[in-house]
Amino acid sequence: MVVDDDEEAQGLDASLTLNGRDYPRLRVGEERPPGESPCAGCGAYYFTLHAVGCEDEQCPACGGQLATCGCR
Repeated sequence: MVVDDDEEAQGLDASLTLNGRDYPRLRVGEERPPGESPCAGCGAYYFTLHAVGCEDEQCPACGGQLATCGCR
């Protein structure tokens, strides 16, 4: 699946509320260590947001895998 880089058209929020605190979502390439482009999970390219629910998106709060970290 290739992700359209127009985040507004995709309905993607650029921030997340985790444990009552707002965090900017990490874009592909901003992760530590930097992720690959395109993302193997959702097809997003550098400096665009991962698709909602992508298992490769890093949690901005704890640095773990957002889909399974428990910060939500």
